[in-house]
Amino acid sequence: MEFPIDLISRIVDIQSSVPDVQLKLSRVGIRNLRLNIPVIEENSTFISSSVDLFIDLPSNRRGAHLSRNPESVCEVLKEQKEIKLNQVVNLCEKIALKLLSKHDYSCRAEVRLKGELMMPPSLGKGELGEPYKIFSFVTAVRRDGVIEVSRAVGVNVIGLTSCPCTQNLLRTFIENSLSRKGYRNEEVKRILKDILIPTHTQRTTTSAFLQIPKDSLIDIKRLVELIEDSMSERTYAVLKRPAEASTVISALKKALFVEDVVRRVLLALVKEFRGFPDNVKVLVRVCSNESVHKYDIFAERLATFRELRKELNLTI
Repeated sequence: MEFPIDLISRIVDIQSSVPDVQLKLSRVGIRNLRLNIPVIEENSTFISSSVDLFIDLPSNRRGAHLSRNPESVCEVLKEQKEIKLNQVVNLCEKIALKLLSKHDYSCRAEVRLKGELMMPPSLGKGELGEPYKIFSFVTAVRRDGVIEVSRAVGVNVIGLTSCPCTQNLLRTFIENSLSRKGYRNEEVKRILKDILIPTHTQRTTTSAFLQIPKDSLIDIKRLVELIEDSMSERTYAVLKRPAEASTVISALKKALFVEDVVRRVLLALVKEFRGFPDNVKVLVRVCSNESVHKYDIFAERLATFRELRKELNLTI
């Protein structure tokens, strides 16, 4: 049964009434609005995503007109003819600006997009696409009639790390065993030079979040590539036995702590985006699901490009 049209004019706008307790709220909105974003790429695909849409609320309003939030998303998606992967953050920016337009009583709008992107198999390994989580964060703030926009993107990449500490311990153990069997030092060194020293490996998740300066874009696929190159090895949905063996061999040749991975990603980002200004912030966090421990290992760094360049003795 439809609501009678003649009653619409008699509806009281409860949201605009004054609340009993007059306090402003920093974030009001909706969470986990599901949508598919059609991405135009070499391999066309959809980003299966969810989006959070928030505004602030002044102390003299009891509530927000929340139907305007998903309405803003629908309008922007209809206006957007093509969406490239590196322009998803622009899509979020347009939604944030639309929210401020529809909520004239608000000074701040925030859009948080979380999605999963399937990328095609790489390096001749695997038969399925590989999933990566991507993030886009946009905040629009209205001050004295001027709107300032802050944008950031992020990715979440699952890879492989192998432990250099245990590898070193096993190297020492093998050296001692060969020496006790009568091998000379020169022979021990020659033997160890030709063999891979084993160690324990673990599935490791690396996340990187990077502010994007105005009028700049970031290639999400390149960001994924930089992170994967900073770990011991990639992981794959499907591996045949020879490819599985080569993956483990590669990981053993590049044993890394989670601390190493954080530093390698930070260095790669500073070099890749050398044109970004000093005030750009970056957050990198790494967590490994340990195989020989009953806990996970974690490391992270939040810094500006200025701080990183100073520590690395790099200039723009």
